[in-house]
Amino acid sequence: MTPLTVGICREKAPGEKRVALVPGLVGAARTLGLGVLLESGAGASAGMPDRLYRETGAGVTTREELLARCDVLAGVRPPVLPAGCRFRRGQVLIALLDPLSIPFQVRRWADEGLTTIGLDLAPTARVAADPMDAAASPDRIGNVEGVRPESTSTAGPGVTVIGAGRLAAHSPRAASTVYARNVTAVLERIVRDGRLRIDPADPVLAVMVVTHGGLVLHRAVWQLILDQTALAGLP
Repeated sequence: MTPLTVGICREKAPGEKRVALVPGLVGAARTLGLGVLLESGAGASAGMPDRLYRETGAGVTTREELLARCDVLAGVRPPVLPAGCRFRRGQVLIALLDPLSIPFQVRRWADEGLTTIGLDLAPTARVAADPMDAAASPDRIGNVEGVRPESTSTAGPGVTVIGAGRLAAHSPRAASTVYARNVTAVLERIVRDGRLRIDPADPVLAVMVVTHGGLVLHRAVWQLILDQTALAGLP
């Protein structure tokens, strides 16, 4: 069986300095049976050069090769595809998707057979109650509703909740570590025995999986697509 590979995309959005996986968590991905490939320079803005990733056993490559080789792609934002490149049917994308703002892009992802998982859709109502909550374990930092930006509070034993505000801009290394822990938590849910096991009925994944199996599973996005399609008189 060919090992699965997770690819870490370099961010292109203006002002975005985070990276989706930090060197200290490459080992966690490899423990799941995943190879790790980094787009060259992906961690540079967060103070983590390619060398640190190579030292943990990750490979470093181009965006084109990343898209061609990786089974799972992780980014802070969805990656911009180079000219002539496409997602592969069956690939998984983990990122902050904001799917309600891009309903027809979501439909294209579904048509292409891409599974998309939105970290911005992760449950936050039960802080410290679930492993996918942003502040669910010691040292995790979550941007939780009701917490003032730049402030700090506690939400239970060993749980610190920080209103992120401009954390990503001012402390990209710390913000990347926080984000990478949530990426790793998703990987732990979707990889079993070295294989992808995506269960849309999983109580956490159910609200995070936007597209899977050629379908748009996020109900609000699908309804928006239907409404806008009807309004435009399109099939």
